[in-house]
Parts: sequence; C-alpha cells; structure tokens
Amino acid sequence: GNESNLFSNKSVRNLKGFEIYQENEGTYGQRSAQEFKNHKSFAVLKSDGSVITWGDSATGGNSSAVSDQLSANVIQIFSNESAFAALKNDGSVVTWGGEIGGDSTEVAEQLESEVIEIVSNTYGFAALKQDGSVVYWGNYNDPNPQNYISPSNNSSVANQLSSNVTHISSNSHSFAALKNDGSVVTWG
Repeated sequence: GNESNLFSNKSVRNLKGFEIYQENEGTYGQRSAQEFKNHKSFAVLKSDGSVITWGDSATGGNSSAVSDQLSANVIQIFSNESAFAALKNDGSVVTWGGEIGGDSTEVAEQLESEVIEIVSNTYGFAALKQDGSVVYWGNYNDPNPQNYISPSNNSSVANQLSSNVTHISSNSHSFAALKNDGSVVTWG
C-alpha cells in the first residue's frame, strides 16, 4: 500500500457500507467509531463485518495475507503504532501489520477462540479470554527490557494472568489487569 497522509479534525460521512466517524487530531492508535488507525495505516470495519485497509504495508495497510479472515464476522478492530488486531464474533483474533503486534505466531493457538476483550498500547496487545486468562503479544525486540511483553520473558506476570482476570486496560507503554479479588497486575 501507499503511505497515507495523516488527517486531523476531518470527518467522513455517508460512504456506502461504512459507519459515520469523526477523526480527532492526536489520537492515532485509538479507536474512533469504526475507523482505526496507527502511525501510517488505516483499517475500517464495514457494516457487513468485513475489513478494508490502506496505507503503509509495513504497518498494516496491506492486509492481503489475512484478507480471507477479514472478509466477514469481525466485530472490533484494535491498533497500535504499527499493527492491527481484529476480534471476530467467534472469539478468535486476526493480527496483521508490523513486528510490534502484527505477528501473533507465539500465541496464535491461544487466540483461536474465547477472546472477549482486547486492548492495545504502543508496543503490543493484550486479550482477555472467557476463562479469565490474559494473552499478550507484541514487541519482542525492543532494546529497553521494560517494554518487553513476550510471555516467555515475563513468566511471573504470565502466572498471575493465567486466571481470575475480569478487566484489562492500557496506556501508551503498559498494561493493567484487574483480578476478581480486587488486585491489579501490571506489566510493560
């Protein structure tokens, strides 16, 4: 895909098959209605549950590798700085884009079903599953160890996130998980 120009305070209305949305300056990486963006790419969730993308192919503007999985039944899209994750109505997750979340190979089996919530930050994604466990993936090669969110290098966090989580949240660099006993687990 071609690199997209960033727009600020622009709205798009009455495009066939799209919801009305308002784009606000300074919110890349956050959702606004059914349009989602990151640093250089866009994804739109159409009313029929399909997704279209455009922009820089290195940051998710080209979703051709997963286009068959994005052709129907998507209910939400999430983005970070260079990747996207789509939650489907069967609880599965589809990812595409750059290395900080677009490749969920390490946790692919855990994302095949029962995901009920996803959050993102600059470096990756976290998914809450029906059983109260959390799956997280993203930047495995960042030179700053505090940014690592790989399950393999956060074993103490992974153990705490294996059950009893009721909600997950994020900011630009970290994640937090609320457990059913009121405790909070943070990482990132």
